[in-house]
Amino acid sequence: MRWLLGSILLAGILGVFGFLSIKRIPFNHYQKWIKGEGWNRYYEVQNFSPLLLASPKLEPVSDYKEPYEELWKIFPLANALIPLPVRHPLYQTFPIVEFNQYRPYPHAGISITSSGAREIIRFYTIPMSSFKDFSLGQELFKLPYVRNRLLKVPQEKLWQDIFSKPTNPKPETMEELFYNLYLIHLRSKLLPPGTIRYGLIKKGTQVLVQLESKDKDYKVEIVMHERSGNVYSYILRTAINNEESKKLRDKFLGTIDFAPSDPAVGRILHTEFKQLSFSRQVDQEGIQYLYSSWTQNMKSEEALKELIFYMERGRGNTQRLQPFYRYAIKKYGKTFTLRTEMEDSDDPEVALARKIELEDARQKVDLEKEKNRPAAVPDMTPDERMNLYLKKARENKKVNDKEMTIH
Repeated sequence: MRWLLGSILLAGILGVFGFLSIKRIPFNHYQKWIKGEGWNRYYEVQNFSPLLLASPKLEPVSDYKEPYEELWKIFPLANALIPLPVRHPLYQTFPIVEFNQYRPYPHAGISITSSGAREIIRFYTIPMSSFKDFSLGQELFKLPYVRNRLLKVPQEKLWQDIFSKPTNPKPETMEELFYNLYLIHLRSKLLPPGTIRYGLIKKGTQVLVQLESKDKDYKVEIVMHERSGNVYSYILRTAINNEESKKLRDKFLGTIDFAPSDPAVGRILHTEFKQLSFSRQVDQEGIQYLYSSWTQNMKSEEALKELIFYMERGRGNTQRLQPFYRYAIKKYGKTFTLRTEMEDSDDPEVALARKIELEDARQKVDLEKEKNRPAAVPDMTPDERMNLYLKKARENKKVNDKEMTIH
């Protein structure tokens, strides 16, 4: 009897020990994985770094109050809503248009310079993307026990945790363990190469990711916002040692919002543009209206032509015209120029394209004149010429006889 009880007790102890050993297996793997070690067929992260576990703190974003709010207006640029200076004496804006052969639409943005003509901030829009389901990216997440628990996490909470929740080196439960591994996996997919730090801004509604900058005088940041499974983004490039740039950074990070591009909004902006005087249409203010309108429907060739037409009518728009010339050349094979004189600041590609267009236009005008020119009188022999003169003389005599007055 004692032998039986001892056997049962020993079996129980071995069973408990075996259960605890099996339960510890995921935790043992976890301790290796969060160090970038011990990858296996169930879990592996490419380009692992400690940044995937937690991020250094972001530089704080101050609440900036604009003292001259009436000199700013919110304009839509592609899928972003951004404040731009309107008739502001201190700032100049320059549109950015970059052709992308892999996308139907260009990258659109804006550069703002100070009165000293030095760029203090640059803004780029990024095409909308989708917040994909990455739960099938690892064999571990395909296990029903794990997958069912991951799919229960609300998407809004998941998005915020990706960019804010540090990895706990000693998770208390299996659910926390798997969730931490999932966040690490998602960060490896969502954080761009060259990420330095990341976190939440605007009370957790937007994500800020700071990137390495090739130019050490400037800081490069990406802002992202998830809405209904869609990810809206923009890039901000700001001068580091410039107080004006810091103020505009705070203003933009606290103000810029997102909305899908809408041709109807573009038509409203175009109507507002038409209500401006001609002098305002061809200066910075009018260009911003037309540019914003075009970014709501960038497949419109006519809108691009109109934008170039009004910029060419204004003074001091040569620099603003160059990106549109270059984009039009790559997209349509022409600059749509109507200005006859060349500019010294035209880059070689633009200058050559404009010369070709202007020459083609002159040839078309000459050809049209040639078509409308009266046909030349053919050469006649002396007898033919004499007969023609006699015929005209008889016709003139008949007319004079009819007009004779008898008293």
